[in-house]
Amino acid sequence: MVNDISSHLITSISVFCHLPEILTKGRFLHDPISVLVERDEDIKKIQALISGGMQANAMHLQAYLKTWDVYREIWEVNKDSFINRYRHLNPLVSSFDADTAR
Repeated sequence: MVNDISSHLITSISVFCHLPEILTKGRFLHDPISVLVERDEDIKKIQALISGGMQANAMHLQAYLKTWDVYREIWEVNKDSFINRYRHLNPLVSSFDADTAR
């Protein structure tokens, strides 16, 4: 979404006209403002920096998410069936406490 925002912004400014174009009723021979913005080298550099930053952040996020893989069992286990199965086992209090601590 962040990488695509520039194309949306350029599309949104495509309706803007140069003042001489408005005053001369369309006989202005310069490129539209949106085309000028799209071709601007500084804007292209900023877009490339933003895109590179987003990719770097995505890699950092993936690395961070891997630190939680040891706890994957917590959210992957069907909790309702696990609790029902555990209830039918009717464990001792000490066993329940040890399982909870684990």
